[in-house]
Amino acid sequence: MLGFTGTKHPASVSTIQDHRKFTEVASGIKVETKNQIKNKVVIMLQGQPAARKHLISKDLGFFMAVFIPAMAIRCWFLLYLDEAVLFDKYPYFADKLAGGESLGNRLADLSPAYLYLLTAFRWLTAGEWGLFKFIQAVIGALNCWLTAVLGQRIFRNRALGFAAGAGLAAYGNLVILETTLEPTVFVIFFNLLAVLFLYRHVDSEQADEYRRTHLWLFLSALFTGISIITKPSFLLFIPLACLWLSVQPASGKSLAKTAATLMLFCVVALSIVFSITLRNYLLLDDVILVTADAGKVFFHGNSKDATVVEWAGLPDQGFVEENAKEPDYAHAAFRQAASKQASRELSPSESSKFWTQRTLEDIAAEPGRYFQRQWEKLLFFLSDYELHYIASAYKEYKASLGYPFIKISWIIAPAVIGMLLAAGQITRLLPLYGMILLYLASGLIFVVQSRYRIPAVPYFCLFAAFACLRLFQLLRSGRLFALGAVLGGVAIVYLLSNAFLTDKIQTIEKWYQATKIHYELEARTRFHTGQYAGAIEAASRALALESGFAPAYNLRGKSHSMLAEYRAAIEDFSMVIRLSPNHVGGYRNLGFVHLLNNDSGNAIIYIEKALSLNPGDKRLQNTLERLKKNQRPIK
Repeated sequence: MLGFTGTKHPASVSTIQDHRKFTEVASGIKVETKNQIKNKVVIMLQGQPAARKHLISKDLGFFMAVFIPAMAIRCWFLLYLDEAVLFDKYPYFADKLAGGESLGNRLADLSPAYLYLLTAFRWLTAGEWGLFKFIQAVIGALNCWLTAVLGQRIFRNRALGFAAGAGLAAYGNLVILETTLEPTVFVIFFNLLAVLFLYRHVDSEQADEYRRTHLWLFLSALFTGISIITKPSFLLFIPLACLWLSVQPASGKSLAKTAATLMLFCVVALSIVFSITLRNYLLLDDVILVTADAGKVFFHGNSKDATVVEWAGLPDQGFVEENAKEPDYAHAAFRQAASKQASRELSPSESSKFWTQRTLEDIAAEPGRYFQRQWEKLLFFLSDYELHYIASAYKEYKASLGYPFIKISWIIAPAVIGMLLAAGQITRLLPLYGMILLYLASGLIFVVQSRYRIPAVPYFCLFAAFACLRLFQLLRSGRLFALGAVLGGVAIVYLLSNAFLTDKIQTIEKWYQATKIHYELEARTRFHTGQYAGAIEAASRALALESGFAPAYNLRGKSHSMLAEYRAAIEDFSMVIRLSPNHVGGYRNLGFVHLLNNDSGNAIIYIEKALSLNPGDKRLQNTLERLKKNQRPIK
């Protein structure tokens, strides 16, 4: 048996005979019956103040043991690795909302819960976004503690909970996403609370403590609703929770009571969701459950141009986003493209349906390619590589690899074995299995990017801790053959999860190094601060890795123009036209640089072409009229 002791406090009251065998295997402790534990707890809480004080002290010590190291790691990260460059999508729109401006259709592109959290913070602090990063780090440390509490409650073992919380605390990529101004840390926080309170509800029912059981159910449903309006994919948790509630044993619980329980859970959770649906209808005159980006993201991950690691996008999407006045403009660009192809103005929900239908047509045209990509997505979900679309997060990820942070495959490999070892008690553990499958399904349906995968990691940590304690138990008992089998299983899962897709990962890594580091963070930053020579050097480094990246030629050409190096600029803008023949910017820039080089004949040619692509550009019209007026007639 293991040398760990269980906790005899209210979290253990719910232990019943049906779970005794599983608990003994998981924790190596002798499990008492429900009534034995309940009577002991009542004595402690009512008749023994010293025991009650000891219990509180023990729980506080457990909290500090998990929270303080997790917070220390996050503070160190903020001081030494965090990038000052912010992904400013949510701060930008929170500023507008706090100032009383309408967001228009962009409201349908944003996580409602996170947007309103940042707006409230903006009202209170005038936008001290560095402070909000610290707040998110605190929430991240709390998530480690909640994971530990969840493990202690489910597996009845404090050491297992601590191991799960510690693993989550040291997972480096999680810290990166916690300190990015995106809703990921709150998605995990609200998810954990929904699952934890659901377990508390079931445990209270099984212990015949009906006084609080409805409170726990209400809180679970409340945080389920809040989770959905933070990340709509959590809608899948509602059927999972209802299934689990339906199969739980409880003395004296009738079918009518079960139905009432399910009704209460769904009504509370969906009332939160429908409040956002009503908001969308009143403000946008459109029926949108939470957000309207499902069709766009579905297209990203499943259209004919998508791969397991590369999003499909619009033609010249990089230029569109780069020249946009609002951050993350791809949402608006996709609606504009859908409206253009439909020959009428589409609402956000209509645009989402348009891209969904377009993607389904691509899948139907090449079903074999689709299923191959789905298989690769499954493998990539288990792989070690972290895919970051946000440039600053990608740079932090690369920097973090030089430090002893835990990698995700170190968690997933033992977790998969832990899931197999615990399969005999799937009824008790169904929410944990379900949370992993929920985010796996989300990745398979849409894209397997780090921020889409990472909400499953706390539950992977719990199963990984279960496997580790099982290994320790086998070692203590001298069962070396079984120990070797489990270790071999972990090694096989680790090797298999990282043996595939290496070519695709190397390709996307090269692309990200060129586009995210050399171009977006270096070349663009230097250009906008007037460091044109430095911008040329950084853009050249990007092009050395990715010679077909048109935006780098465009920016390098503009930098050459600012330095009056017109011949070099003409060469770069000519490459932009070759690579992106339908992009108006290449022709416009080439026309203007010819004009600066006193070549009005070529300037007219390229400005006319630019004007044919964008007839409403007044600056082009005025320039062309002036050039033609001043051009000398040919004799």
